[in-house]
Amino acid sequence: MQKKIVYKSDNGLQFAFSNTAPYYLEKIDATSIAGVFTTDIIPDRLGQVTTSKTFGGRTIVCELAVVFGNDEIKTFKKQILSELTECFTPLSSGVLEIETDFGTYKINCYPQESLKFDNSEVSYVYRFTVDLICDYPYFKNVKTNKNALTANESTIISSRSRIDNREIIIAIPNFNANFTLTNETTNKEIRLKKFGGGKVILDVLNFKLIAGNGTDVSQFIDITCDIEDFCLKYGANKLTANLEATIEYSDILLGVM
Repeated sequence: MQKKIVYKSDNGLQFAFSNTAPYYLEKIDATSIAGVFTTDIIPDRLGQVTTSKTFGGRTIVCELAVVFGNDEIKTFKKQILSELTECFTPLSSGVLEIETDFGTYKINCYPQESLKFDNSEVSYVYRFTVDLICDYPYFKNVKTNKNALTANESTIISSRSRIDNREIIIAIPNFNANFTLTNETTNKEIRLKKFGGGKVILDVLNFKLIAGNGTDVSQFIDITCDIEDFCLKYGANKLTANLEATIEYSDILLGVM
């Protein structure tokens, strides 16, 4: 299977690694993740009771190499090693993209520590390992699904994510009344309080409501609604909104082979 990764740092630097010179992807673990469990001890009973199961953050381990095997790239060795160090600095966050035969997926992350280069085996091959920390553990397909929601009519949205998908963006072009969006499949509801007309965009996962001029107006999210539990389930979801809107989402998955 062909695989390529691209790491894009928030500081503007980016590097791509694959199976071609000079930047090699030697190994990557993008599947391992540990569960987080909450347990209770019941008095006078052996063992324990697990009361909740979830995922915490994950670490993606990348084993990489850069080869300075010809005269042309040798002249830029100092610059390349310096830019690699700056790209993978723990002080900047970034996005990792993994391209496979089945699609391209991305995840927000940041390096755990600064790079340590090793050219002890071959003098012109500099190997290094990057541990990327991902606070939010799911990969997202770069392909976006976009569906229109007609006011006061039900729309069937089909999700292929077997994980409850909360990475949803709701755009309302004319926010001229209190807004309600109901997923009748899960019986969960989002409610927004009217504060004016114009366009607004709701980021469901991050609980953010942004006005058309870029102002954060998240205080107009009704805190009594189900936004923290609102998601697209695997398969058909029946959505109903009282205003015209669009819903954008990408398929998510737990690991990339």
